[in-house]
Amino acid sequence: MNRVRLGDRLGAETVLERLLGNILFNNLGRAEIIRYRLLELMALLSRAAAAGGARPEEILSLSATSIQRLMSLSLEESLPWLVEILDECIDRIYRARETRQTPSVEKAVAFINTNYGRSLSLEDVAQEVNLSPAHLSRLFKKEMGRTVIEYLTLVRLEAAKRLLREGKTIEEVATAAGFNEATYFSRVFKREVGVPPGVFRNRSA
Repeated sequence: MNRVRLGDRLGAETVLERLLGNILFNNLGRAEIIRYRLLELMALLSRAAAAGGARPEEILSLSATSIQRLMSLSLEESLPWLVEILDECIDRIYRARETRQTPSVEKAVAFINTNYGRSLSLEDVAQEVNLSPAHLSRLFKKEMGRTVIEYLTLVRLEAAKRLLREGKTIEEVATAAGFNEATYFSRVFKREVGVPPGVFRNRSA
């Protein structure tokens, strides 16, 4: 739920796939129990999307339609389809946030997206958009559903995933993505993505 709320698409998909695997493994031959667990996951995704800032009326409509659809699918069809619903929930979060961005937050987001590779602080971003750190912090949290530093970390992790897929070393990725050093990068990556960066790189090869 936290990864969905933060808009961390790949991290959320990684956790969801692990959950689906556990549900199938622990309930072999119990189709009704599996379907019930999938409905529970649907409800969790909906709540997380709403907490992340998606429009409540859109999420209610998506949830109602999805539940009906889920009940009509076979179990084999349900699993990849649930991943599609996860993507749709995160898309709704991003669309809702984009429509609410003030010029200052929009500028802050653009600045972070361009400069994530160097040392950045809340104060640096606030100075760039001509707001006090406290004012920017409140505004950013309200519109983006996360703090400036949380967003910066998410952008850095997305850049790190891209570089890992290209086969870069952990040290190269840590430096290019704006982390102070490789050990800290590895710790943050595993905490947020669920696997160490080396494992992620090998899976993406």
